[in-house]
Amino acid sequence: TEWPSDTEDFLAASLGIQTYSLQVKFEIAGTGNSVTVSSGAITGTQAGIKVRNAAANYFTLDQYTNPLTAGAQSFLRVTAKDEFANRCSDPAYTGAIELTSSDSQAEFDTYASAGYQSTYTFVSADAGWHTFSGGLGFWLYTTGNQEVRVQRIAGYYVTGATAAITVNP
Repeated sequence: TEWPSDTEDFLAASLGIQTYSLQVKFEIAGTGNSVTVSSGAITGTQAGIKVRNAAANYFTLDQYTNPLTAGAQSFLRVTAKDEFANRCSDPAYTGAIELTSSDSQAEFDTYASAGYQSTYTFVSADAGWHTFSGGLGFWLYTTGNQEVRVQRIAGYYVTGATAAITVNP
């Protein structure tokens, strides 16, 4: 963010302290953020500013097979993102989700020991994303273009969906 050009210079009467009501807005989460202020030949920098992600605003779904043969398993990764496209890892997203599909015959397996189940609750260790693989994932059976959707179960409304997945016979 660039400071406005009409900002007044430091005055001798201010004793080197100047207060501005402007705010700096960081949109990229992480620790690599910094602010640099300069006046003439004098420059000061505050580095290592840690910015945490905002609340989950949408989900992305990726790492799935496309095209897919009807009845074949596909893996899937669901990622919680904030309004600035940061993965919700600090603080980690810990809400419950439900997977659905435009294919009314779709099956989901989100827990290894629970049988077919379409819900999953994120834990802190997921750090904002979870991959359903190694026997977990989804199965589509109806040929044509289908999609897999995710929705937060409780709280504010958060959703996401795959692109069209071509299901072949």
